[in-house]
Amino acid sequence: MKPRRLVVAHVSIARHWGGAEEYMAQLLVRLPRERIQPLVAAPAALLAAGAARWPEDIARLAVELRPPLGGGAVFRLSQWLRRQRVDVLHTHMFRASVCAVPAATLAGVAWIVETPHLREAWRESQPHAPGPGGAGIWKRSYFWDRVQARLVDRYIAVSQANAAYLLERKRLPAAKVVTIRNGCDLAYWKPRPRRACWPRDWGWSENDPLLVQVGRLEPQKGHAVLLEAMPRLWQRVPRLRLALVGEGSMRRELEARIARLQHPESVRLVGYLPDPRDWLAAAWVSVLPSWFEGLPLAALESLAMSRPVVASDVDGIPEVVRHGINGFLAPPGNTAALAEAIAELLGTQEGRERMGAAGRTWVAEHFDLAQQVEETACVYEQALHPHTTCAGLRQAA
Repeated sequence: MKPRRLVVAHVSIARHWGGAEEYMAQLLVRLPRERIQPLVAAPAALLAAGAARWPEDIARLAVELRPPLGGGAVFRLSQWLRRQRVDVLHTHMFRASVCAVPAATLAGVAWIVETPHLREAWRESQPHAPGPGGAGIWKRSYFWDRVQARLVDRYIAVSQANAAYLLERKRLPAAKVVTIRNGCDLAYWKPRPRRACWPRDWGWSENDPLLVQVGRLEPQKGHAVLLEAMPRLWQRVPRLRLALVGEGSMRRELEARIARLQHPESVRLVGYLPDPRDWLAAAWVSVLPSWFEGLPLAALESLAMSRPVVASDVDGIPEVVRHGINGFLAPPGNTAALAEAIAELLGTQEGRERMGAAGRTWVAEHFDLAQQVEETACVYEQALHPHTTCAGLRQAA
């Protein structure tokens, strides 16, 4: 008898596209259809952003879940999960789980999986962290996380640092935490000729050095730190250009910061692009000055395209960016150190090419997208077969 397919519903509350949403999209596209039927529930804006990429066989629910209670959207989601006969709920980020896990419980969903994606700095009321302001004791203590953990069957950590956060800070049950590193499609993210990708309608010369940061325009990503570093860099590289690829809540603030710079014409907000490969190909250096991360896809994709990366030395980033080998690391928020690391890479073409080549090799050896998808599918299949063992799956310790 042919085994029935699992029905797996992915849930996100994000409105802007970022790494977590890209992670979800990769699974929606690549999960083996002979074994798994994926669905997605998310805000209408996010569904619209992903519509061109997601196969037509994916049922979708436009729903606005807003923690902590979610209102009638929780019951609407619950009814949809029941109608679709969902076996597995896969939530993305803790705040999505706050609403979606009760909905799944009401609907009788058998297996609940959460990918937290990153360290939640908003718990500590850090000014650069997204999420609700103010960190009460219940947030800092992770009390609700441990209550909710009784209903969650598996947590997928995207990096070793992410797993350590779940175990040591949240104190989630070790038996429920597995590590599945984010993967990258090397056939898609591959080097391109720089000159062919240069933005010729911007009035910049193709000989100008170009920095590129790909990421949501949110405080977490450290755009303000990079902009603060630009005057130092212009002193050493006067024709340096900067392109910020992404969209988010900080657009107006960043526009104002750029207008106050000495060379505002040398900085552009490109906006969200579903395919930023031309920009990465045109870049001399990719920059990721984040305050916190899980395991950033932007860094993986840059390295896969043989572009060295200068990034913050936080969380899962050092698992991708190896200092002095495929890029440089700088302390988060340290403008001088960030500028110095970028300037060192800008100063030598041989160094950039060597580090870029090392970066692509590192991604090829350690961040296989097919392996990520297969291991995730195996976690889903434990819903029907709890004693299923997944080859290569890293149990958190």
